[in-house]
Amino acid sequence: MKWVIALFIALALLVSASRYIGHHELPIVPIEEMHFNDCELQCWIGIVPGKTTLREATLLLESRYPEADGYRIEGNRAEFTVVSSKSQMKFNIQFGVPAYRYDSDAPILVVWLWFNQGGPPVMVGDMYEFLGHPDYVLLDGSQLFFVTNGVVAKIEDLRCGGIDITQHVDHLILSPGQLQFREPVTYLAKWAGFKTC
Repeated sequence: MKWVIALFIALALLVSASRYIGHHELPIVPIEEMHFNDCELQCWIGIVPGKTTLREATLLLESRYPEADGYRIEGNRAEFTVVSSKSQMKFNIQFGVPAYRYDSDAPILVVWLWFNQGGPPVMVGDMYEFLGHPDYVLLDGSQLFFVTNGVVAKIEDLRCGGIDITQHVDHLILSPGQLQFREPVTYLAKWAGFKTC
């Protein structure tokens, strides 16, 4: 008789769990919606700082995040917000052009990708999956420098005197000019690994 009761309880738990999972789908990992695998960084969705014009960058953005796929793009000229109906992710894009000339045919010099504007956060661990080990870290721990990829990652929530994989990435900077420095640089330290807070 005890085994019948145990079997009944086990079946009830399985049914409850399956119903819960069916009604509470896990959100899409927001980093996947950033399309970092589309081309090799510093390139992002086909946009290459120093080469792609503002007009081309705008067209690439619109083609990569179309309304038909559940995206909404707000903004104009050189500042945009992308909202995903799939994951509720919201991120901002800003294209830096020479001397703030908003000439459509001017090449963009830098791309800023601002996360954590709402919806699921982008974590340092997510960036590590795509970029590997950073080369340098700012002494206060607030920025990671990926020299090979031409990317600077700004960390949002500083803690414990170091960086761990659960911290949020506030924004990325894609720009060749950001990483043109010669060693030794007094405000940077060589990457020494993650810390556990």
